[in-house]
Amino acid sequence: MPSTKVNGIDIRYEVSGNGPTFVWLHGLIGSIERARNFGEGMDALAGRGIRLVAWEARGHGESGYTKNEADYTWTAHANDLRALVDALGIERACFGGSSMGAWVSTVFAVENPERVDKLVLVAPPPLADTIQTAQQVFCGLASLIEAVGVEQAAEIVIKLPQYEEMQKKDPQQFELTHQWLRTVRAEPAPYAIRGLLNGPQLTRERFGEISVPTLIVAHPDDPIHPASSADALHDAITGSRLVMAPDMDHFRTHHDELIDHVATFLSDDPRAK
Repeated sequence: MPSTKVNGIDIRYEVSGNGPTFVWLHGLIGSIERARNFGEGMDALAGRGIRLVAWEARGHGESGYTKNEADYTWTAHANDLRALVDALGIERACFGGSSMGAWVSTVFAVENPERVDKLVLVAPPPLADTIQTAQQVFCGLASLIEAVGVEQAAEIVIKLPQYEEMQKKDPQQFELTHQWLRTVRAEPAPYAIRGLLNGPQLTRERFGEISVPTLIVAHPDDPIHPASSADALHDAITGSRLVMAPDMDHFRTHHDELIDHVATFLSDDPRAK
């Protein structure tokens, strides 16, 4: 996987397919590979007339990292994204992401409107007023990793009641989650988690500045990705499209359906309407 120097560190990325460029961003403590395994990847778009550019944010995947929490805020990631697309010679493109990647894409669009053609925001995470559960879950993981290491932290987390229930209902998802927890990078993870979740949080005030076509994909009953975030985006961004899945696992188990929604949106020309 190639990499390029971005704001002093190496950022890894992947390019596939031909056509209009779509830059895709993974979630917190994720990577390109994890996005594929968890049904969040957009690889299939490369076979549907799209040039797909995926990155691994600082402190994630195999990209470089710093030990400064201020380097992992929403704005810091958006600044890294701008430096990456500059390095790749991408002047304007469609942008999108899942979870953390959704908010980084949103901040990038607000700060760099001249660079964005369209936005695809999948499972947007909490806003400032709903962040508490995500802070408890992920910052607890960060503390565990520091206290006992990744392997033991993974074994402790995987015994929580929600994961025991997952093991009964969906053994494959359970095993993927277990594997992911065991492969989290121990050194950068606490900085990446705390820098993002304990730093300045997003509010809805600037969403209305976004004027490009925007697709929002969400699901109910998930405090880490509350439907209220998707509703706030949809209410604020004129002409945005909101697709609400029937449950949390729908698009993971029906990934082709998610790809269809995104491919249709990216290929649609709003000027024809």
